[in-house]
Amino acid sequence: MAPAPPTLRSAQIKHLAKLLDGPTGGELGRDLVELRLPMGTESTKWRMLRESFQLAQRRDGHGGSVLRFVKQALDPAHELATGTLSELRTSVNEILLLSGLELLDDGRLVARQASRTADDARARADALRAKLTGRIGRVRIGTERMGDVELTLGGEMMRERYLADALAGHIGDYDLVLVDCPPNLGLLTVNAFCAAPEVLVVVSMTDRNAYKGLLHDLSG
Repeated sequence: MAPAPPTLRSAQIKHLAKLLDGPTGGELGRDLVELRLPMGTESTKWRMLRESFQLAQRRDGHGGSVLRFVKQALDPAHELATGTLSELRTSVNEILLLSGLELLDDGRLVARQASRTADDARARADALRAKLTGRIGRVRIGTERMGDVELTLGGEMMRERYLADALAGHIGDYDLVLVDCPPNLGLLTVNAFCAAPEVLVVVSMTDRNAYKGLLHDLSG
C-alpha cells in the first residue's frame, strides 16, 4: 500500500497559492472542478486558491489534492503555450522539498530527503536550477548567417542530408532535439524534415491557402 501524501504546512500552502496565481490564468475554476478541489470564496485569486487548498487538505487529511493541482498547473505541456516554467518550478520545489518532494521538469513528482530548513530547501532548489540552466545552455540559436547556408549548399550533392549528417553521433545525450524552421519549404526546412523522425507543423486554420498547402504536402 502506497504511503499517504504528506500534509502541507499553512505557510507552504500560502506560498504555493501565490506562486500558482499566474500560470493558472482564467482556467482556475475549471481546474479546481476537474481535480475535485473545493471552490474558495475569497475575491483575490491567490487567496481563493489558498482557501481551496486548505479545504481540500482538511477534507482529505493530507495534501494529495493540492499536489495534483501543482502537477497540473506546471505540466510541461503548458510550456508550449506559456513559455518555460523552469524558474517557477524551481520556486515551487523550494516549498515542496520541505515535505520531501521534488517536481521534475518532466512533470513527475518524486520523493526526496526532506529539507530541514528553508535555507536548505533554497540551496537545493538553486542546485536544481543550476543543473537545468546547464542543460538549457546547450541550446544553439540561429543567426542571420543561416540564410547563407542555402546558397552554399545549393550546388552540393545530397544537400538535403546536411543537417542529418551533422547531427549524427551528437544527440545521444539529449531527451529531445527541437529544430525550428522558417515558414517555407526552402532547403533549411527540407534539411530539418530529413533529420527529424517527427514533424510538428503549425498551420493557421483561418488561412485557406495555408491548410491547402499542408494537405498538398501530406499527400505528396
